[in-house]
Parts: sequence; C-alpha cells; structure tokens
Amino acid sequence: MMVDLKKRIVIALILNLSLFSASVFAFVNNWEVSNINHLIASAFAVFIFMIFIVFILIKNHKILFAKNN
Repeated sequence: MMVDLKKRIVIALILNLSLFSASVFAFVNNWEVSNINHLIASAFAVFIFMIFIVFILIKNHKILFAKNN
C-alpha cells in the first residue's frame, strides 16, 4: 500500500517539476504564453528526462521503493 503511495508521489513530483521547468524555459526564451505547443513539447522532453533520472536512482539505490518490514 505504501509503495503505491510512494510511486504516486514520485510521479506527481516528476510531472509538476517537468511542467514548471518547461514553463520557466518558455519564459526565458521569450515565448508567448499562447504558444502552447512549445510548452507541451518541452514539458514532454523534461518529463522523459526526469523519469530516466529517477529510475536510474531507484535502480542504483533502491531507496524509494524499499519495503518496510
């Protein structure tokens, strides 16, 4: 039960961070707010990158999904 909660928290954090960093990237590059295609594309790229990083950390350290006995 707790593993599912940890997975949901990690996925929600990845989604929030990817959308936040994509919006910061869009404003730094002086994109318009109405140009949603660039925002979605950069959010998707950052999302894939963060999933890659998080799964490498989980595989190497096994901290997030360790069972509490």
